[in-house]
Amino acid sequence: MIRKYIIIALLIFLPTLAQGEENGNNETSTESATPKLEETKWQERIEKSKDFRLAMMKTWKETESLFSFAQNYWNKQKENAIKCKKDLRKSNKLTLFSTKVRCFRNNIVDEKEYWEKHLEYSKIVVGISEESKTNLEKLISDLVDAISAIENGIDTDVYKTEEDLLEAKQNLHSLYRLPVRKALIKSYAERNSTWTSHILVRLNTELEQELSEENINALNEVISCFTSTEPLFEAIPQEEELKSLVSTWITTKKASTACIQQMEDGLELF
Repeated sequence: MIRKYIIIALLIFLPTLAQGEENGNNETSTESATPKLEETKWQERIEKSKDFRLAMMKTWKETESLFSFAQNYWNKQKENAIKCKKDLRKSNKLTLFSTKVRCFRNNIVDEKEYWEKHLEYSKIVVGISEESKTNLEKLISDLVDAISAIENGIDTDVYKTEEDLLEAKQNLHSLYRLPVRKALIKSYAERNSTWTSHILVRLNTELEQELSEENINALNEVISCFTSTEPLFEAIPQEEELKSLVSTWITTKKASTACIQQMEDGLELF
């Protein structure tokens, strides 16, 4: 059986495709144009995924650490929400606002730590362009600074009314959180696009082995599946509306997950 794809040494292979001339002249036929386009696409995949596996393995511990931290953060947020609901129910008119302020402060203190972790990871994340990385770092840094400013405002009694607090919440969400969420989804898509190129190049090398017709067909089906997700991942960074971004991301990830399952099922043939 082929070893697990994520730890296989990356072998670079560019298939030789037909580039023949028709009738001895330099005019390219429709039939020969398609192979040339295919060859160009494979070269793009090779360049795009160059050194990706090695870089990914080097940051594996940091990736796992961020995932674990995020899981704990969301669990803590749920616990805080339950506690705040209980505290708000117990509050009277005199203590209601101070309770809301305290709950909000507890939430954003944890949130700031969460985004600080993301900020650290954004400096080493692989599979995305330097431009995307720089933009992500700036947006997360701005969000962390905005949270710190609100935290300081709460501590210095800047927010006197519920309207003041509501305005701070809305500005934090619309001006800082939403841009970060958009940038994160786009970075996820870009990283997955690079990962897909890596997988396609790796799978394509297997076609050079001596395989049965059944195995060749299985590999080609998996390659076809991943190929169909490429334009979906590549289109996501062009989206600007958050709802559309989230919807497209979820749909594309489901399609990619189906390809992963198909790959794992196909590898059982070997």
